[in-house]
Amino acid sequence: MSLLLVIGTLYYFKVISFTYGLLFSGGRDLLTAATDGSPVNKFSGSIIILLTGFCLIYKKIIFRKSFWKKNYLMWLIPLFCFISVSWSVEPNFTLKRSIAVLALFLFALHLTTFYKPVDLLYFIGCVIAYCALAGLLLGIVIPSHVFIEGGIRGGAFLGILADKNAGARAYAIGLAILFPYFLKKDKKSTFLMIPIFIALCLSQSASGLALAVIGISTVLYFNYYPYNKNSKYFLGQVLISLGIFLFIGLIIYLAKEFAFHLLGRNSDLTDRKIIWELLQPHLDDKPILGHGFGAFWNSVNAQDFIERWGFIGNAHNGYIETKLDGGIVFLILINSLIVFTALKTLIRIPSETTAKESSVCLAIIIMVLVANTIGHVVPNYYAIDFLILLIAMFLSLGSKNNEK
Repeated sequence: MSLLLVIGTLYYFKVISFTYGLLFSGGRDLLTAATDGSPVNKFSGSIIILLTGFCLIYKKIIFRKSFWKKNYLMWLIPLFCFISVSWSVEPNFTLKRSIAVLALFLFALHLTTFYKPVDLLYFIGCVIAYCALAGLLLGIVIPSHVFIEGGIRGGAFLGILADKNAGARAYAIGLAILFPYFLKKDKKSTFLMIPIFIALCLSQSASGLALAVIGISTVLYFNYYPYNKNSKYFLGQVLISLGIFLFIGLIIYLAKEFAFHLLGRNSDLTDRKIIWELLQPHLDDKPILGHGFGAFWNSVNAQDFIERWGFIGNAHNGYIETKLDGGIVFLILINSLIVFTALKTLIRIPSETTAKESSVCLAIIIMVLVANTIGHVVPNYYAIDFLILLIAMFLSLGSKNNEK
C-alpha cells in the first residue's frame, strides 16, 4: 500500500515527469506533447490505475453498499466525461482523457480509503515541502532547470512541480495543510514550512501568495470560532460563521485589488481576458454540452484560436474550460458538487480532531475554487491541486474506511 502511495503521489505531483525530462529532455512542441503524452507518464499511469483497482477489489471495498452510498455523487464527474464521448468532436481524445480522470478519482479514493485523514493530509503537506526543498537545492546546482530564464518572468522559480503557477498553488496549499501544526508549535512542521514559503516567494506569483493568505486565514478562523455542536442553535452558529467568513473574504479580495492597483500590476493576470474573449465564440457554439471532455484543443475548432494566439492547452480559467468540455450542464454539475461538499465540511468542523482536518479540507476547497478562476484546475487530471481537492472532497463525504 505504501509503495503505491509514494509512486502515485510522485506521479501526480509531476516529480516523475520532471525527472524524466531532466534525463531525457526532448524537443517536442507543446501541441505534440499534449496530444501524445510522454512514455513514462503512460507507463506510470497504467501501473497506478491497475494497482489501485487491484487494492480496492482485493480488499472487497468496492463491493460494499455502504461504501458506494457515501461517495456515489463523486462518480457523476467521470461518468459525465465518459458520456461526453458520444457527442465529442474528437471522441478518441475524450475517451483517453476520461480514462485519465477515472484513474485520478480511483487513486484519490484509494488514499482516502486506506489512510487516516490526519495522516494523509500531513503526508501531502510533507511531500509539497520536500518537493520545494528539492527544487531549491537543484537551483543551486543547475539553476537553468528550475528558474525561468529571460522574459517578463525571468528569474521566477519553477521548481519541480510542473510549472510556476501550478507549483505556487501547491505551495500555498502546503502552507495551509501544515499551519495547524505550526499553531501547536510542532517543530518539524514549522521547519517544513520554511522551504515552502521560500519557494512560494521565489515563484513571483501574486496569486499564489493570495491563495496562501486565503488558506491560512480559513484554517485560523475556524480553528478559533466558538462552535458548540450540542447547542440547539448550532445551525445558526454555522450560518453566522459562514456569513462572517464570506465578509472577511470580501475584505481580503478588495485589499488584493487595491494592492494590485498600488503596484501597477494587472489584476486580470497576463492577458487572460483576451484569451477568454477569443474563446467566447466557441463557448456560444456549443453552450449546453460543450465540445466533449478534453476535445476542444485537439480539434479543428481550435485552429483559428491557435493561429491567432498559439497553442496554450487550456483557457487559463477552469470554469471556462469546463464549459468547453461539457457546457453549462457540466459546469453546474461540478460546482454544485463542490459547494455541497464545502457546506458538509463546514458543518463537520466542530467534531474534527485536534489536527483540524475538516478546516484544512474546507481551506483546500475554497483555495481551489478561487484558483480555478485564473487557472485550469477543475476538472484537470494534470493539476496537482485537483488531486488534493478530490482527496478533500472524498474525506468530507466520509468515504474513508477504518480498516487497514
